[in-house]
Amino acid sequence: MAASETIGATARERATDYLAKRHRFRLAEALPWLIAIAVFFIFPTRMTFGSQVLVMVMFALSLDLILGYAGIVTLGHAAFFGVGAYTVGLAAARLDWTEPISGLFAAAIAAGLVGFVTEPLARVPLDPQRTTAFLCGPEPMMRFSAAGLLGRGMAACDIRVSLERDMKCGIGLCGHCQLGPLLVCRDGPVVDYAHAQPLLAVREL
Repeated sequence: MAASETIGATARERATDYLAKRHRFRLAEALPWLIAIAVFFIFPTRMTFGSQVLVMVMFALSLDLILGYAGIVTLGHAAFFGVGAYTVGLAAARLDWTEPISGLFAAAIAAGLVGFVTEPLARVPLDPQRTTAFLCGPEPMMRFSAAGLLGRGMAACDIRVSLERDMKCGIGLCGHCQLGPLLVCRDGPVVDYAHAQPLLAVREL
């Protein structure tokens, strides 16, 4: 029994170290952005090609962020790109606005304003005493959504969140899905926010 507990603790420590190293920001990840910005100034006559490259870079990085870092399969990033593209397209067609850098910022702002799930959530009518909320998505989204629901009077135990970690064995032995004292494959993945809130508040846990 003691030997199995020792092996389990060692596996969890190794899994925690591996995930912490994998989630750290690396300077090389900024290289595509630096190249894209440099192209704008070095090849001013190739803006069409440069804008296509920049779009693909943004799309690839957003997809990697969602699938690689967060471990969540979603098409939400396509909605963000669609809103941003429509913003720039309408501005170009109706306002004759063709400057690319300001258009990029306008697209990002428009997508961010539309994409905040907390905005429509704040307008949903609910009775805190008779409501149970289920949240599934990226952890930052769940944190902000849960904070909004708590602000409207809901109890943390009535808010359920779906936790996502890299599950391997599925029976709580390998430690890959450890989140603090929880093993997501064994104790979750759906837990109440009263247990998840202090864990999700720890950076890179």
